[in-house]
Amino acid sequence: IGLWHFDEGDVVYDYGGNNMDIPIQGRATFTNGLFGTALRMTADTSLVIQRQGRHGLLVGRPQQTVDFYIKPEGSRTNSQIILAQGDIGRTDHCHAAVRLEPDGRVTFHYMAGGRGASIRSATSAPAGEWTRVTVVLDHERREGDRTVNRTLLYLNGRKEAETEHGPMERREPLCIGRTPRASWPVFEGLLDELHIIGRVLTAEEIAGLDR
Repeated sequence: IGLWHFDEGDVVYDYGGNNMDIPIQGRATFTNGLFGTALRMTADTSLVIQRQGRHGLLVGRPQQTVDFYIKPEGSRTNSQIILAQGDIGRTDHCHAAVRLEPDGRVTFHYMAGGRGASIRSATSAPAGEWTRVTVVLDHERREGDRTVNRTLLYLNGRKEAETEHGPMERREPLCIGRTPRASWPVFEGLLDELHIIGRVLTAEEIAGLDR
């Protein structure tokens, strides 16, 4: 669906073939990354990916995988937003987010109509080190006589958590860092190689991504 290497300056180009290039909004800088250069995220970082088609990019498509690298810098006193969709400042509004918690663990959170789902990694993403984060949305899957919506979270190819929940729908643009309608703290560190894949990757495929 989309692939962003963060190797550019004024525009971050989409190499996934769907022309979802990202114009830089706010202050954004680039530095040495895991592959080429990476985006250095600060409190002012606000990049918006306008979706293509009828599905959202973080949630909204029944089956997809969201994969990226982070390198946290320093300590945190609050949860920090890495990726988000919707109005994360309101519990009565549909929203979804990937966050880094003060203890270094990674959380995927979704809320709709006052109800939602949340999963958190068992291990942490250490400051000063690269960690690969993979969120798998395996939704609307038929298992016997029921339809299952399942979300799984991986760090460095290892499954950390999974949960079953109600359906997720979200069609707004995907925000990297600060969202237009919320002042939630932004992830401080480096982001590299954001890849959104239009299918569910298996555990074996995810484990082999770094090899």
